Amino acid sequence: FLNLATDILLYENRAKKILIDHGFDNQKLHVVFNSLDYNNQKKIFKNLINNSINSKSAKKRIVFIGRLTKVKKIEMLINAIINLNINKKKIDLIVIGDGPRKPYLEKIVNASTCKKNIKFIGSLYDERKIANIIFNSDLCVSPGNVGLSCIHSLTYGTPVCTHDNLNNQMPEAEAIKPGENGFLFKENDIIDLQKKIIRWFKYNHKKNSRQFIRKIIDERYNPRYQIKVINNMIRQWQN
Repeated sequence: FLNLATDILLYENRAKKILIDHGFDNQKLHVVFNSLDYNNQKKIFKNLINNSINSKSAKKRIVFIGRLTKVKKIEMLINAIINLNINKKKIDLIVIGDGPRKPYLEKIVNASTCKKNIKFIGSLYDERKIANIIFNSDLCVSPGNVGLSCIHSLTYGTPVCTHDNLNNQMPEAEAIKPGENGFLFKENDIIDLQKKIIRWFKYNHKKNSRQFIRKIIDERYNPRYQIKVINNMIRQWQN
């Protein structure tokens, strides 16, 4: 089916490599990446940076944003936060989104001793409110796959954590550069997730500025870059 196309637009370099390994011509494969409402979000980010106040709070805040579905494995993150707080790590979690798993997830939280540390926001579509929560969080974690929520978080300079099995990932996971703008943990391993969160806050937290963390968004994950790729593809046709 893919061979029927004159050219193919892809969301990640990994997909390009897979197709090349299957005999596709490198010249017809173009990595366009993915993007959100880049111009509007960039304005919001600048406003947040200009009005931000450096916090000295010892407590860290993690955010999850997305549909509350089974594939996202949010219960793993919730249980990790519960375990970390039991061990005096002082970490809060904000969950943005709604979905079929919400009653089950709330049941886990209500049965724990950490109800005050985990808050469900529900569905949220006001970009400024979403931006404020992400910007004022220390880390975004998606324990199942991570898609555009990765781009959303990096756009506001908040690092991202997700699992390391790229066969079960979305293409946007490629935006994560471990140790720089986030990290990966062993898929389905809650112990490794907890260890990596602790390690990140101990060694990497605030090592890089928010401008540095969002740099890859300005470089690749925006409509301007996508237009450039598509225009170059069209010029090849004309030649």
